[in-house]
Amino acid sequence: MYRFIDAEKTTYPVRLLCRLLGVGHSAFYQWLRTGRQRAADRERHDQARIEATWQTWWEHRGVYGARRLTAELPERGHRWNRKAVARLMRLAGVEGAHRRRRGKPRHKATSTATAPDLVQR
Repeated sequence: MYRFIDAEKTTYPVRLLCRLLGVGHSAFYQWLRTGRQRAADRERHDQARIEATWQTWWEHRGVYGARRLTAELPERGHRWNRKAVARLMRLAGVEGAHRRRRGKPRHKATSTATAPDLVQR
């Protein structure tokens, strides 16, 4: 949102853009001072975390999901919570293997005979 305002501030007034998007203009100016650098730092930090997550996932044959990776990563010196690992996995485009569900029989075999009625119901 702030990136859009930053890109369009040469065309439209900042206060108008902020009002249309429902954000305060002072928040936009604060983002200009500090937010850009923090966003760039987070992206760079996330790239390093994605690489570590992907490497661990690959070493385990692409089977581990977020819970198993969360348990595995502290052994490699990383302590992230499960939601962070799940987010990094989504960003990296990887997912754990799923167990196949056993299906229920859909159709009853036509050749099976019914049991005889011994109770005379």
